[in-house]
Amino acid sequence: MNNDLYPEILSGLDGGGLNLWWNESATFIEEVGGASKIKVYPNPDKDIICIEPISNSCIIEGVFIYDLQGKEIFNIEGFENKIHLETIARGMYILKIKTSEGELTSKFIKD
Repeated sequence: MNNDLYPEILSGLDGGGLNLWWNESATFIEEVGGASKIKVYPNPDKDIICIEPISNSCIIEGVFIYDLQGKEIFNIEGFENKIHLETIARGMYILKIKTSEGELTSKFIKD
């Protein structure tokens, strides 16, 4: 988007809002109904992604990672604010976070 040679991804969300990922220190905030709920960073990541609820009322119940074919490759029931991804190959993945307020889904890049 700004010709800086770093990858940038812009995607829409089913419930409204947008996600924007940029350069190697990018973060994104998941939005549902226009309100920020979850912060996930960094994106792209090396071996660890961090997940932070923005709202105290949003409780993380599980984290799931799928490849782009929809195959589940990773899951954690309960809240984990750091997810270790050393065993996952480089590429793009789908991150699904189950919360007390619904499910949030977005893509992330494992670098």
